[in-house]
Amino acid sequence: MKQLFVFIALATLLSCADQSRVLPNPSGRAGEVLIVMNDSHWEAASGQLLKKAFTQDVAGLAWSEPIFDISRLPRAAYNDMVRIARNIVEVEVGERYSSGKVKFFKEQYSKTQAYAKIQAPDEESLYQVLKENEMKLLSFFYSAERDRLMTYYKNNQNDEYQAKVKEKIGFDLTIPSLFNHSNFSGDNFVWLSGGNVEARTDLALYTFPCEEESSITADYLITVRDSMMKANIPGPSDGSYMRTADVVPPSFNIIKINN
Repeated sequence: MKQLFVFIALATLLSCADQSRVLPNPSGRAGEVLIVMNDSHWEAASGQLLKKAFTQDVAGLAWSEPIFDISRLPRAAYNDMVRIARNIVEVEVGERYSSGKVKFFKEQYSKTQAYAKIQAPDEESLYQVLKENEMKLLSFFYSAERDRLMTYYKNNQNDEYQAKVKEKIGFDLTIPSLFNHSNFSGDNFVWLSGGNVEARTDLALYTFPCEEESSITADYLITVRDSMMKANIPGPSDGSYMRTADVVPPSFNIIKINN
């Protein structure tokens, strides 16, 4: 699963499938989006807009990696076999539509499926409605991928580490079973890691007192983090330690919980 950045909240009504239906499991891998769109529009401005939006680089990485992997089919090739894909953008253009519309559906043809249907009378209207709803489309499919991942983590969690994190840091956090190595020896600091040399994931959790919210700036947070890393994560040589890279500018949000 790619590391994805959080988009604006999706503020639109979702049409839910009939819960009495027995739906098949979705096809495709995490991060894949199938776009159903005829050649003329795919090669025009609207198709280029969709392609650019879904394949833009993930924010916060030092290398280039697209948010989604996309594939495209003309409408004539769209059949029951591909209709169960996990993420689908279906585009219909015709004179029967009076204006451009975007509709969002959950579990339209398969379990956990995210489905967006876009209708427009012509290419110009199609481009306009895509431009207006670009962030909603990205947020919709990002949220669907995140929800699937959260469900998987909750069904495959490391109960031992979760209990230790609760005891050490003071809050509940779902710890996926992929984390199989830990260091709980630091003060108010937990270091978890998992995977292998080729595909490794690390998670550092720590708390520190904050007297004034105005002091919370990017520079201050990096200074605190580097001091935490220096005290708890040594490097391969004497005197070296883990620190924050400046290749990608950091970003942060302040979230208040019970003040």
